[in-house]
Amino acid sequence: MEPTPEVTPEPTVEPTPEVTPGPTVEPTPEVTPEPVPEEPAKPALTPEEIAKAEQVQIQIDYLPTEVTAVAVVEAIIDATASYQSLSEAQKGCLAQGTYEKLLSAQERAAIFNRQSNGVTIEGDIPWYVQFRVELRNEQEDTSVLEAYNVDTFITPYDMTLWDLMRDTEYKLNGQQVKVTIPAPDKELYTQLVVVHYLDDGSVEYITPVYNEDGTMSFITTSFSPYNIAGTKIAGSKPLVGNTDKAYPSKPSAQNTLTGNSGKKPKPSSGNNSSAGNKRPSSGSTESNSSSSNVPKTGDEQMPMLYIGIGAAAVLVLIIAGAVIVIRKRKK
Repeated sequence: MEPTPEVTPEPTVEPTPEVTPGPTVEPTPEVTPEPVPEEPAKPALTPEEIAKAEQVQIQIDYLPTEVTAVAVVEAIIDATASYQSLSEAQKGCLAQGTYEKLLSAQERAAIFNRQSNGVTIEGDIPWYVQFRVELRNEQEDTSVLEAYNVDTFITPYDMTLWDLMRDTEYKLNGQQVKVTIPAPDKELYTQLVVVHYLDDGSVEYITPVYNEDGTMSFITTSFSPYNIAGTKIAGSKPLVGNTDKAYPSKPSAQNTLTGNSGKKPKPSSGNNSSAGNKRPSSGSTESNSSSSNVPKTGDEQMPMLYIGIGAAAVLVLIIAGAVIVIRKRKK
């Protein structure tokens, strides 16, 4: 019996794990970059345009740093108009910070334009609009006082707003602004009221508010003549005209001469005037003794006169005696 041949076992084949297919990736299409648009070329300036821009530069650079007069405000207005007349290309020729310098000058002009004759205004008003205040000196209708139960006109004002850029009056058109004026002395007046004469002929009474700095404020929506009125406190004596001050008591002739004593000094007389009339002693200084150099008259000069006369008489007698002796010798 033939032996059974050995069978070589086949290698075990490991099962291949199933692979889950991933998502299909779409290929990214190539993006063609868009062309960058070229900046448009700046228009070339003519020499005249460049010269004008340079002139505006100088005009702004030389604006005063302080606004103390209307002429300075007008210079700022002119510089503003010149700047606004430039093209954008011309403005690009100006030095950096030129526009900011112009804005600062306009702010200074606004501060100056908000006050006049001690009166100030606050509100949303263009910087080139000037607040103008004049003190009036007109006879007022006293019936206006009676309507508010006061008895005295104190300070009359005429207030307006003026557009310096257009040279015409500026109207508020209902816009509210705050006006601050010097307050009359509380010791002289009470029941203060602002009398506003409207354009239609009617009268508006405004109650002011006192401020700690000695001023008072009120709100208004239009400008025209105003008057500060009140009731005069008994015993006060206001100055002549429209004012809020009082006369001090007039000094008498005696007070003028002697100050607060109220008495006139009595003039000294005779030999009792002062010790300065006494003859200076031998120890007096040169300045004090200068008065003694004045020639004196009276008894002190008489002995000198007699001595002189006596000396002359003796001299005459001596001469006469000598003549007699000479004659005798000749004989």
